[in-house]
Amino acid sequence: MKGLDALLGLDGETFFVDANGHYRVKFVVKRVKADERKPHGLNYSLTLHDKSGERIVGFDNAHPVPTQGDRLVRNASSTTTGNCLR
Repeated sequence: MKGLDALLGLDGETFFVDANGHYRVKFVVKRVKADERKPHGLNYSLTLHDKSGERIVGFDNAHPVPTQGDRLVRNASSTTTGNCLR
């Protein structure tokens, strides 16, 4: 359980990832009831933000893992530069 405790310890932490302090990563990690989608009982989010606070990219377990036949599509309403699952 040390690994999960280490992740939970990151909840609310923000780290600057460049020497000028323009880019930062933010962690949100919460314990939730374990289920099929979240077997470890964690809800997590890791996001990268620019100096204005705009989210550039993010990773989380808010959506189920895609299965065969799912596809990636660009989210036209998103301000991020990446793709998201729809």
